[in-house]
Amino acid sequence: MLSKQEKLEIFQSTFAGLKKIATTNKERLAENYRRLPLA
Repeated sequence: MLSKQEKLEIFQSTFAGLKKIATTNKERLAENYRRLPLA
């Protein structure tokens, strides 16, 4: 059984990882959007 502190640390590190992925995806989308020829 995990302590509250351990659960909190796991949650925070997971959340940080997800946030990083989301930021990367947003940047990738923005990059793709810039590459589109504007019709």
